Amino acid sequence: MKADNQKTISIKLKPEIKEKLLHLSKIKDRSPHWIMNKAITTYVEQENKNEQLRQETLERWKEVEQGQVVDHEKVSKWLESWGTDNEEAYKLINDKHYFILNTEQWNEFCNALSTKPNENKALQKLLNSKGVFDD
Repeated sequence: MKADNQKTISIKLKPEIKEKLLHLSKIKDRSPHWIMNKAITTYVEQENKNEQLRQETLERWKEVEQGQVVDHEKVSKWLESWGTDNEEAYKLINDKHYFILNTEQWNEFCNALSTKPNENKALQKLLNSKGVFDD
């Protein structure tokens, strides 16, 4: 940022903080102004990110409250369709973006992720064949 675009602002610091700032300034070989500017800029940017995340979370929660979630039955069908020609996974992903499970359902979901997928010959053929950019 150019110096002519900056505005002067004054702040009151406790004497011990000012002392620490001056000490830090010496060991970092930076001016106290630079350190304060950097600290304030970092803080403001982080707080803006936090507020953006908070707003996104509130929007997602509204979606949950409106029922824009995937229920346990659809998740189960989706998991059961892995490795098959059934397009249940595509329907699920295109239908909703979030799902809610109770503890028992969550444990079943995690166990399902740990199980070996069904054999999918079409996928195996695709992965074992040469691609368009292969020599």
